[in-house]
This record gives sequence, C-alpha cells and structure tokens, in this order.
Amino acid sequence: MIVTLDTNIILAALLSKRGASHQIMKLVIEEYLHIAVTTPVLFEYSSVLKRPKLLKKMGRTISEIEDILDLLALIADKLSNYFKHKRLSKI
Repeated sequence: MIVTLDTNIILAALLSKRGASHQIMKLVIEEYLHIAVTTPVLFEYSSVLKRPKLLKKMGRTISEIEDILDLLALIADKLSNYFKHKRLSKI
C-alpha cells in the first residue's frame, strides 16, 4: 500500500511512542508501508517539524529532524506535481 502521510502523523509519531502514528511510522521505516511524497510535501514536513516550539516539545534538534526527513525522502516514492487546470463554468 502506498500512502502520503500528513505532517500531523509524523509530528505525533515524534511526540509519542505509544500512539497509532508511531506505529505507522515504524511500518514506513521498516518499509512495510510505502509513502509517496512530492517536493512541496517534504518542504511542509521540514518547515513544520523545525519550528522551535515543536523542536523543544519533541526534544529533538534540527539535525535529528533533518536525518528523519532524509530517511523519509530516501525510502519514499517521489512524485511530480501535475495539475490540470479546468475552467469552471458559471452555475
């Protein structure tokens, strides 16, 4: 199964080892569950997880977060952004 993880799942997994989010991250890291990401998604992960208040709450450093993000980027299926613009008609 291939999924895209919301940033909140990763954050929750880093905050607690007890929850479902942590179990999902374990499955991703052990490659039982595959993730798909785009560049904007990786940027969102980075910008949220590197917030000073969250770093303090997680007890992590920027370097540790970068290592986690590097791992996710390494094992993820990388996708391109593709948008098809469709003109909306007036209702």
